[in-house]
Amino acid sequence: MPDAIPRPFFTAPGAPGPRRLLLVSAAYPPSAEVGALRWQKIAQSAHARGWTIDVILIDPTDPALRETARLDAVPPGARLYDVPLRDVPIQRAEQGVRRALRQWRSGAMVSSGTTHGTSSLAAAGGQGRAAQAGPVGRLLRAYRTRVFFAQWNDWASRAAEVGTALARDVTYDAIVSSGPPHFAHDAARQIAASARRPLVIDLRDPWFSDDVEPPAMRGATWRDLTAADERRAVEAAALVVVNTDSCRALMIERYPERAARILTVMNGADADVKPEGASGPGFIISHTGSLYSGRDPRILFRAVATVVERLALAPGDLHIHFMGDDVYEGRPLQMLAAECGVARFTVVESRRPRAEALALIQSSAMVVLLPQQHLHSVPGKVFEYVQLAAWPLVIADAGSATEMLLRDSGADVLAPDDVDGVAGAIERRYRAFRDGVRPTPLNADGRFDRERQTSRLLDALDLLA
Repeated sequence: MPDAIPRPFFTAPGAPGPRRLLLVSAAYPPSAEVGALRWQKIAQSAHARGWTIDVILIDPTDPALRETARLDAVPPGARLYDVPLRDVPIQRAEQGVRRALRQWRSGAMVSSGTTHGTSSLAAAGGQGRAAQAGPVGRLLRAYRTRVFFAQWNDWASRAAEVGTALARDVTYDAIVSSGPPHFAHDAARQIAASARRPLVIDLRDPWFSDDVEPPAMRGATWRDLTAADERRAVEAAALVVVNTDSCRALMIERYPERAARILTVMNGADADVKPEGASGPGFIISHTGSLYSGRDPRILFRAVATVVERLALAPGDLHIHFMGDDVYEGRPLQMLAAECGVARFTVVESRRPRAEALALIQSSAMVVLLPQQHLHSVPGKVFEYVQLAAWPLVIADAGSATEMLLRDSGADVLAPDDVDGVAGAIERRYRAFRDGVRPTPLNADGRFDRERQTSRLLDALDLLA
């Protein structure tokens, strides 16, 4: 454990408040990764109550995932500490083996770059269905899991060292973690135990449930390791925060003796998302962000194809605009759009800064939420959509957290297999738009405001402190 006090890579100008939290979260500004916005906003509200939050995070090296402008949102006096994710010995050994094999096969020296998250063998193995089935597939998934846990446990251990050193110099009122990646909770658990401070874990998504089990690591190894990590953190926590009532019910079923310590704090709508509304004559259907966890765009493409044919539309009348991921399961979106007959009606852009993504959805007539496999989670973009003068098209499984939240909100909520229903909703909204009708934001009455949710968490932190 280092004796020296770690040095932050960024300190926000201004005086800190009288109380301090230490947050461990891989995603936090300047990161544009999924999840960074939640604690960016919580920290701003916390500052108004006299809290200053120091953060242990991963400062992205990929320019597409680092938005320096987000540092302007870090509250006064807050300090940010970078703990990079690095390759561990098993990954380096594997890379050496693969390098040697390539050299042996080609007879030439071949350089190999490093990747994070999943080892090269883990990524390469099991590409076909046959490799995924049977004992070979189980072995590969177990191997991927071991590599994944080894890399992130290494990160958690180093994050814990940094946090423990900081806690020797600063008396934190609580140690907080936010995930996924849920290894942040183990780092915070170690820091809290060393500093003898209350531990608060924030589960933005469920940690251990069938719907979040990664297909590439599915199996007993992932389940055993994940269940053990979750139980260790929950039993050490003074407060377990989840972001849907569905997830809270799941956790209470698993830990009934901890029910009083499990609190739902949803994400929420922010005032900086203005309901400007579509200004041009064209009907824009937009989707921003990532296409993971089963967010298959083809239901949208097929539904739009139906509407285009039924109404004899041209691209100037209606088009789909994706901003974020430009591939789904390894296939370009434009290729999928072409297969569904709507390539001319589809615009695809790679990831852009949040301001540009907001500008797109603010100019859209309809905003889309695609289905996801995470049944107990509500995507953060929902709370941007409810601020807009746009029609939300929500494609979600019945009984999922998203469907339950929005079923009576005024949004068009359809099942993932209901292509005709999705087409009907698009056609109905297109006809209304053409007739001059413009929607009212779903959050016009403030029911989805983030501040209402954040206050619940800050009230709980006040009690802990």
